[in-house]
Amino acid sequence: MKDKPIEWFKRIRTACAIIEGAIEKAIDDGVTNVKDLDVESLLKDADDYTKKVAGMLQPDTVDAALKPKNRNATLKFVKAYGEYMDFVLNGIEQGKKLVYHYFETVPQVLLAMDMIPVCVETLPVLMAALFNDGCEEEIDALEAEGFPAHLCSAQKGFVGAYLLDRVPAPAYFFKPSVPCDPSNLLFQYMSKLTDAPYIIFDVPYYTNERAFRYYKEELDDAYQRLMKLSGNSLDEERLKKHVELTNKQLEYIYKIEDIRKNRPCPDPGFHRPMDFALYTIFGFSEKVVDYFKTVYEEAKERVEKGISIIPEGKEEIRTIWTWAFEGFDLSVYHWMEEEYGATYLICGLTILPEEFVGYIDTHDLDSMFEGLARLTFHYPMSRQVTSFADTWINDFVKAAKLYKADCAIFSGHMACKHGWALNKLLSDAIREEAGIPTLRFEMDIADKRFTPPGEVKRMLAEFFETIRH
Repeated sequence: MKDKPIEWFKRIRTACAIIEGAIEKAIDDGVTNVKDLDVESLLKDADDYTKKVAGMLQPDTVDAALKPKNRNATLKFVKAYGEYMDFVLNGIEQGKKLVYHYFETVPQVLLAMDMIPVCVETLPVLMAALFNDGCEEEIDALEAEGFPAHLCSAQKGFVGAYLLDRVPAPAYFFKPSVPCDPSNLLFQYMSKLTDAPYIIFDVPYYTNERAFRYYKEELDDAYQRLMKLSGNSLDEERLKKHVELTNKQLEYIYKIEDIRKNRPCPDPGFHRPMDFALYTIFGFSEKVVDYFKTVYEEAKERVEKGISIIPEGKEEIRTIWTWAFEGFDLSVYHWMEEEYGATYLICGLTILPEEFVGYIDTHDLDSMFEGLARLTFHYPMSRQVTSFADTWINDFVKAAKLYKADCAIFSGHMACKHGWALNKLLSDAIREEAGIPTLRFEMDIADKRFTPPGEVKRMLAEFFETIRH
């Protein structure tokens, strides 16, 4: 694979292996931070590339991952995502068809077609979360081509990675027409760059049952077009296996969403970005299920034993995040808990109400397609911003009340102009109907240069101090 542009896949896979080894060594040695971790011993048999990647990792993120309340779930995450990266790398080596898809297009059908699905938005966010320089060089490479800075970094980073020969050209692009025009056009540009066909399917404005029937027909047609173009047929038994894993994953997701209603919240906020990354490989493997099972079982044990994830003596500040998480410094969520007792209940990239999605019927092919369509129709962000503002407002006003939140935080991704246009309506509704204060600030989910980590912490600290007093 040396002659193939796979650097991003290889680097993320290597990072997963390093973090896995660091957590296991920290547990064995009884340490809980990077400062006390015997890094020299950990890397003594590592090759030069692994040592290079280790030096690129964000120490604060690794430090947060080593904390007892975070490390077991993080260990399951890096094992799951590492397995997925192996799958991608092996598939590329074997010459299987690579499909780059949008984050709310879940991969089960593509897997059942013996393709290699890769979510375009996940990798730049992971790069930003894991590495000191994130995907800044890749973002700059695309902007040097004349693209404006206000486009989404979760896509700019990926296109830039292609321009710099760090990801390969795919066989196909696959995307819904929502929620934003810039993402449609950046996928179109990637398609033009790579000569790979771009399959886009229409999504209606409404969220009622009639709209869903239309959506399902469009999605079914898109898969049929992909099968016709590729010559790959769908293996129904393989699809059933991935759908069954999806249902297991959903079962734990719903349990986790429910158990966070406890006060204090028993589930650390450090998990939310990992939740999102594994949403984008829904139903991939048992290891993905293991992550959500671990998150739930640890939260359940804390509730049963009366164990808090915030330091003794601190009063909990329960936060809901009405848009995206801040993806370039994951240590901020551990910092919030330790410094201010601020817990992270749910956000716009992880909200997945059971009442709208439920489970997927595996009875036959049509029932599985219908269930997967319903999952993506109500996928986080897509459901909230495709239709009337009322959908987003109602979902988060309800969440604020359901989780007994103390405040709502809108960390607005600077590229999501549709979110900024609606946020005042949401903030007003939350204050009026849930009776809690709101904070709004602008950031870039995968580029720390827009709003640096120190500035994010300053704004959060000022807000939490105001709530305390």
